[in-house]
Amino acid sequence: MTLETINSPSSEMTPMPLNEEATRPDGGRQGNEIDFEIVYSKYHRRVLQWCLRVVRNTEDAEDLAQDAFIQVMKKAHTFRGEAHFLTWLFRVVMNTVFMKLRRKRVSQLNRRTTSKQHFLSGGTVLIRGNCLVMTAHQSK
Repeated sequence: MTLETINSPSSEMTPMPLNEEATRPDGGRQGNEIDFEIVYSKYHRRVLQWCLRVVRNTEDAEDLAQDAFIQVMKKAHTFRGEAHFLTWLFRVVMNTVFMKLRRKRVSQLNRRTTSKQHFLSGGTVLIRGNCLVMTAHQSK
């Protein structure tokens, strides 16, 4: 999927309140059960756009969108119907995206700290491509 196809207008971008077709087939609202297939088909492109705006990389945006939809399934019970479904969906997606970015940043910081400690203790740290290679301490 290219950036042009993601940004092209389509009829699926129209907001859908949860109580229309995304609820249970019998019309009940118990547990705010969401028909995930309908929500995914209607909002996948929009969620992908939101993710792409944050990370500016199609592959990462697709991964984040997938993680976001997993969270939507897990958090469906938290939708109370007080706000529009799209507002709730946006919040779940953005929380997921920011949490993933935060974890990635912490992981990178931990890796840098580990390599710095290794270097300061007498080891050698090499970077080959995306890999960090730490060699054993040299004893004399």
